Amino acid sequence: MNHFILRLLVPVVLLTASPLPAAAQTCNALDGTWTLLPEKGNLGSGLSFNPWYAITGVRLTLRQQERRIEQQWQFSGPHVARSAHYAFTVDGTRQATAVAEPMDFEYVAVSAFWQNCTLVQTGYSRLFGMEIQTTSTFVIAPDGDELEILQYGESPISVIDRRLVFRRGP
Repeated sequence: MNHFILRLLVPVVLLTASPLPAAAQTCNALDGTWTLLPEKGNLGSGLSFNPWYAITGVRLTLRQQERRIEQQWQFSGPHVARSAHYAFTVDGTRQATAVAEPMDFEYVAVSAFWQNCTLVQTGYSRLFGMEIQTTSTFVIAPDGDELEILQYGESPISVIDRRLVFRRGP
């Protein structure tokens, strides 16, 4: 083989075989207003223990400023018109929220961290004096138009296992 051709091929082969730095991961923004699509998800154990407080609509507004996230939840139903607002820093620490709900339920703290483009949030609630931990994973579809929140938690009296799907927009 011609030594000139060999000298040209070796650097090309070495460059091709060498690992190159991975491209920076681009994540869709959480920011925006999201409307629940009940037909696409699985409400699982439901959104209320008491049928009087049955929730038929949910709108979630998310605001993200670097590591700080604000959540505004608006719940609607035949006998419900309620909202809950809280903010936290995505740093893995437990932070107080003090959000009281009208169903003998209190959302007392939250902790959250990023796992690639997925927000993993643990909510700490108190129901009839018992603390319940619920883990929620927030996954945005590649096109940025849908948000899926998978929630799981256990308590001595119930299991929370649901898949909530939201579309971007009012």
